[in-house]
Amino acid sequence: MTTTNLLTELDIKEHGVIERWRYLQKSKEAKLKSKHSSIDQATLAQQIHDKNLRNKHEQTLSNAYACDQTKHDAIVQLLSNRQEHDRRRLAEDLNVFRAKYQQATDARESDLNLNDITQSINSSCLYFDGEDRNKPDRERKQKNQMTRWIVEQCRQKCLEIEEQRMTDRAYDYNQLAVVDHLKTLEAIQMKRRRQLSNNIKAFNQAEQKQCQRRVRETMEYEDKKQEITNMLTEEILTEKKYLSKFQFSTQHRLLIRPKDMSSSSSTR
Repeated sequence: MTTTNLLTELDIKEHGVIERWRYLQKSKEAKLKSKHSSIDQATLAQQIHDKNLRNKHEQTLSNAYACDQTKHDAIVQLLSNRQEHDRRRLAEDLNVFRAKYQQATDARESDLNLNDITQSINSSCLYFDGEDRNKPDRERKQKNQMTRWIVEQCRQKCLEIEEQRMTDRAYDYNQLAVVDHLKTLEAIQMKRRRQLSNNIKAFNQAEQKQCQRRVRETMEYEDKKQEITNMLTEEILTEKKYLSKFQFSTQHRLLIRPKDMSSSSSTR
């Protein structure tokens, strides 16, 4: 194989590769064109509209949140101003109270930092440490309080005694009512027992009489039955011919016979 032929074959292969690449590029371009041409414009417009609505809704929420935040900031600022005003007013009231009721001349201990030493000495000598300046008033209040306590205790004691007395009286009345009721029940029970005993006694007597009557009737019946049996089984009631003759003489007949045998004798 010559060099010319080799170059020709290489050129052919390269040309084939280039043509194949061009063909692929054209295929891709054709696919892209077909893809762009197949887009649904209505769907795309609807998606754009939905996106705009979402953006508008988010913007509305952001504005509302900003308004609420501004309102809350204003409320916090007002509360802070009110708290500061209350603190200042309380401090002013405290200063007024101290200036009016807590003066240096009313202090129990002497203040060495005072410029007026005489005033300090006088204020320190008003009373000693531990001295009860309100003792009379305190004792009077304690006596009044003790008197009220004693009166209240006496009143409560009287109420308790009266309540206990009423309770005892009610208990006694209840016990008497219970005793009366028990007596009534006992009387009713005794009456019923006597009535039951009388009824049982009367029933037993009637039953005894009835038993005696049945026994008597049974005995009479047995006697009559035995009598009938005896009359039927004895020979005096028989109708045999030889018995109608006298025992000591065969020619002599009995003239007196039972009434039942008269017809049979005459027949014979």
